[in-house]
Amino acid sequence: MLINELKCIEVLMRYLINGESLETEISSKFDKMKDFENHKNNLFNLISINNLIQHFAGNQAFSLDTFLNTGIIPGMYTEPTAIPSTDPEYYTNYQEFYSNLIEALKENNYLFDEDNNIFVSSTNLEATIPQIWLYRLSQAVKREKYNKLFMYNKKSTSIKNKAELQDYLRTTKTFLVELSSSNPNVNLDEIYADREANVKNSAKSNKVNKVDDMIDLFKSSIPESCTAKVNKYRINESYWIIKKAEELGDAFYTAPLKFQEALISEWVTERIKCNSKASEETQKFILLASPTNNKYPIETLNKNDIISGLFSLYVKLLSTIEHDLSSVSLSDFKIKSYIDEKSQTSKIDRRAIDREISLLNIKIDELVQEALTIFEDIKKMDLLTEFDAISVKRIRYNSLTDIINRYKAEKESLEESKSKLNDIASLAFDNNRIMDLLALTSDNGQIHVEESTLTAELYNSQLSDPVFKVIINIRKLLNFIEDLNLTLEEYSYSKR
Repeated sequence: MLINELKCIEVLMRYLINGESLETEISSKFDKMKDFENHKNNLFNLISINNLIQHFAGNQAFSLDTFLNTGIIPGMYTEPTAIPSTDPEYYTNYQEFYSNLIEALKENNYLFDEDNNIFVSSTNLEATIPQIWLYRLSQAVKREKYNKLFMYNKKSTSIKNKAELQDYLRTTKTFLVELSSSNPNVNLDEIYADREANVKNSAKSNKVNKVDDMIDLFKSSIPESCTAKVNKYRINESYWIIKKAEELGDAFYTAPLKFQEALISEWVTERIKCNSKASEETQKFILLASPTNNKYPIETLNKNDIISGLFSLYVKLLSTIEHDLSSVSLSDFKIKSYIDEKSQTSKIDRRAIDREISLLNIKIDELVQEALTIFEDIKKMDLLTEFDAISVKRIRYNSLTDIINRYKAEKESLEESKSKLNDIASLAFDNNRIMDLLALTSDNGQIHVEESTLTAELYNSQLSDPVFKVIINIRKLLNFIEDLNLTLEEYSYSKR
């Protein structure tokens, strides 16, 4: 039953968080050690399935045909392994096999057998997939992407201390760049360096630099051989960057600015990929977490990454269950930000709003200057001899005042529209929506643990700040999982 996989996550979470013996934790939820091992291995398969669904593109750098028939990937997996058992026609029509396999996995048309193989059964495919073959495929399709954090700051000297770092993060213009190319001979480092230099040289001559304009300039001359994906990203409140710098101490603060910026870029891109790192650590942990395993020190694995990975897996499993969560308490999940889809669209349009406000400011300044000139002219004129001329100037002055007031009202309306974009209250009691957002974050966001707090953040690539952010103490998270599992145990949710 699927509840047993959820119970496995509970056991492993409690072992990590409370530090009790694994055997004790297992016996509290399972009558037989074998049952725990079987369902635990299903968790391993589920991570492979999630990775495969997320990353499979069909145009892999290795032969899918050879892999289907042997399990071999040159340079990565050189020894043959067990291969899928399916209709013989698929061994020649391999592309259709992979297409049908991914479709079946996405639609949850699979079960686990007693040997932890995956039995797929859909309208178009019946196959038994060995665990090791699926794992190899899921690892092979995960391509390392070329990621850089673009940073522009007028500061030209290195960052000497914490205060300077805080100021640097607050004032730096940043965005994330992902480059890719189907041509293995393309030098992505050279392309990035060229575009970075171009944008920074242009920025030096501008009094005001806006991130949107810098992004447009960066993307304007990307060669056809390369594809660039640019996401907004804000670092001004990233206290965790300061913590990393403080841990390095003089090794960071006495380094050249270029080296400091390279470190910050590395830290940010690692954070962006934290879910992938967490899934890798979690799969290692799942294989090793057994009372009979004394060969490998589990302590060498990253406990925080594993907690993140297990939680991601937990919410993904919940998303496959048609169970109303409206009566479940989510009060310990503290929502820090939420922007619904409609407001996201509005906020994306903020660039146009900002430009409209900017144009209004220019018009207002011009009209105010004209009005001041007329006012000064009137003060110098003689009321008796120049009454008619004064009257004409007063009419123009009053007209300018009306236009200025109208423009100011338009500006206030636009600024008010910008401010009404965060609607945490509307989400506070919508449990199903919160869990849906957490499941989405497990695929496309960032889930990480620091100092006993789990943080989940989901971003829209066109916005700087997270559109969904929630935090929870890991002990309260464990209590939530324990309570929810008790609620779900009366239902027969199965993957076996």
